[in-house]
Amino acid sequence: VMPLYLLRTIAFPEWWGHPNAAESAPVTLWNYVERTIYVGVIPLLLAAAVLLAGLAGRRKTPLLALAALGLAVPLDVPLIRTIVVHLPFFDQVLDERMVFLLVVAVALLAAFGLQRLLEQPRGQRRYWALVAGALAVALLAVLTSGASLHDIRTALNHFRTGTTYPIREILSLTAVGWWVIFTAALGIVLLLLRSRRFPLAALGQLDVVLVAVDLLHFASGFQPMASARTAFPPATPLIKFLQRHAGEGRVSGYGGALPE
Repeated sequence: VMPLYLLRTIAFPEWWGHPNAAESAPVTLWNYVERTIYVGVIPLLLAAAVLLAGLAGRRKTPLLALAALGLAVPLDVPLIRTIVVHLPFFDQVLDERMVFLLVVAVALLAAFGLQRLLEQPRGQRRYWALVAGALAVALLAVLTSGASLHDIRTALNHFRTGTTYPIREILSLTAVGWWVIFTAALGIVLLLLRSRRFPLAALGQLDVVLVAVDLLHFASGFQPMASARTAFPPATPLIKFLQRHAGEGRVSGYGGALPE
């Protein structure tokens, strides 16, 4: 099952770093994919806005159930996981991967949240409350990261120069910085909505673009596409020999005792 500390990656997926940049413990216990529960900052806040508006609605309640199941099973919630892991098929798979149900549910709830925001641009109180709450979460994360003022200055230097520092506190502060950036981006969208100077459709498209940028940043550099030179190395002398003698018949040996 997934340890509770991985819940932190809902907001800060790179709290322990990124596999193609720098990492620190306890990331060595989990690979980057299996340990990360991330759907993007803006989708998470938009989905939360739907929850603040109330849980009623036939289209939303099943999504809430999926989200709950997607957390309960991987985090070993008593009784729920016990039932699921003994069901046919589910007793033969890695059930902690059911966290994808949470990802799907949040993405769809975020769509409802964006729709409501565009249809009722004046009713922004809950959205601003969520932006403020997200910034408060960032502040709390900084205070509990164990970082010093020097670490904070170094993390800010990362955003200025792009330099990566393989130090736990700085990696954590960098993750918090990205959370703040995309939270602020949602705040800008809210301000543009409030000004009423831009078409609602254009602002909706801007929101989608921001989500795409967020997720591209999250996935950037992870399992990158190799160059053709690397993916298709030149033939070795052995391969060239086999190519010259193709069709002559060959015998492959294998380990083990020979029959008497």
